[in-house]
Amino acid sequence: MSDIEQKMIFMTAVTGDGLPLIIFAIPRAAWVRMKDGLTSEFDFTKIGIPVRMTCFGCKDHADGMRMVEEMAAKASVTIKDERRMDMRHVLPGGKP
Repeated sequence: MSDIEQKMIFMTAVTGDGLPLIIFAIPRAAWVRMKDGLTSEFDFTKIGIPVRMTCFGCKDHADGMRMVEEMAAKASVTIKDERRMDMRHVLPGGKP
């Protein structure tokens, strides 16, 4: 990808309680590039955060879930649907 405007922007930091924080910004050109299912991939393990992340666009929520379920099936990964959980109040270890 040669156009900088098509790239997602991210920043990492460590919060006061020692947890990694990742913040994303998605320029309009990056969204347009991803809206039809093209992906942007991030491997944070290279900077010491044990997370790999794939972002993609989709036409609506149902289409996004279909794509996530297909990716999970291809990777032989079981996913847990937590769409209705308020993630703002989840403690480390996954406990609300």
